[in-house]
Amino acid sequence: PGEGSCFRVCLPASHESATLLADPAPQGGVAERKQTVLVVEDEPSLLRLTARFLEHFGYEVKTALSPVEALER
Repeated sequence: PGEGSCFRVCLPASHESATLLADPAPQGGVAERKQTVLVVEDEPSLLRLTARFLEHFGYEVKTALSPVEALER
């Protein structure tokens, strides 16, 4: 408490078309497990982008613009 945490997420590079985001979430993967992720980001556009990306892969996403808002969620 009071110190916070920092996570670094390293995603593999991809040469696939950006149209991949229009495809439905993959079957047999995360989408079936119904995992929830809390994303805390103070930049609204980056928060929305991250949420959309994770939702695409089947996660339920909760968002917060500040640590205080995150604790409330």
